[in-house]
Amino acid sequence: VLRETLEAKGTLPRLRAAIRREVFTALDEDSAKASTPVRENLIINDLIREYLAFNHYEHSLAVFLPESGQPNDVVDRAYLAEQTGLSSQHAAVGAGGHELVPLPLLYSLLAPSAADGGRAAAERAREVGAGAGAG
Repeated sequence: VLRETLEAKGTLPRLRAAIRREVFTALDEDSAKASTPVRENLIINDLIREYLAFNHYEHSLAVFLPESGQPNDVVDRAYLAEQTGLSSQHAAVGAGGHELVPLPLLYSLLAPSAADGGRAAAERAREVGAGAGAG
């Protein structure tokens, strides 16, 4: 019963993520390979970080950052867009239904052709934005 209660409240998943994060941090400190990822990996990792944060995957993010060796500083979004050629123009309707929030750059990989006048992108942004507040 205790386990089910902790699971239902989200406490158990948070504890698991915290333990994984601490294990990866301890392993990273013990390893002689405490090097910063190469430039390409830094960019890719930050695209993933942005995606995980947008979708409220906090547990995954808590493990991903120390495991990947990604620095705590977030790479500037305009720089990421420039380096990857991904569009930063897509936005989703926020949880309140009114404000626009930028979609992670990875979503622009799925951007439709201009043939539909952007209708598919707008519809997808509404769907994603509605789900972004859930967590």
